[in-house]
Amino acid sequence: MTAGEDNSAMQTMGTDFEQAAILRQLQEKYNEYLRAFRARDIAGIMALLTGDFIWNLADGSQCSRLETEAALRLQFQTMPSSDQMTIALLEFTSDGTIATVVVQEKSEGLCHEKEECRFVTTESMRETWIRVHGEWQMNTATVLESQTLLLPIASAMS
Repeated sequence: MTAGEDNSAMQTMGTDFEQAAILRQLQEKYNEYLRAFRARDIAGIMALLTGDFIWNLADGSQCSRLETEAALRLQFQTMPSSDQMTIALLEFTSDGTIATVVVQEKSEGLCHEKEECRFVTTESMRETWIRVHGEWQMNTATVLESQTLLLPIASAMS
């Protein structure tokens, strides 16, 4: 290509490659989150969040990073068997330093060790990630929709 020629196709291709690279990096962050969640590694989960992380709940309330950590501790105590969790990335946009991802999280497990009940929670979330020292960290998570079903063990198995 010589000087003065239109290189918009090359710029678009470069942007597509950059977007694909960012998406791969974020997918790895979600894999890290899943591994930490399944291992009940609260420190591992918290390492993925910025210091000023905010969790916007469906009722309009907000949780700080510290409140999010406390909520995770409570979740792991009251629902001791969160044995299955999946995250599907539904939408993705990024300008290179900030990325917005819409995900659907689904988790399942035993309600309580002594109860014969399973829970199934499905949440749609919009999450904003920012680059901090070259690494992606989640800055906000906004619950768009949330549903939890409590099922007797017999119903959960069918």
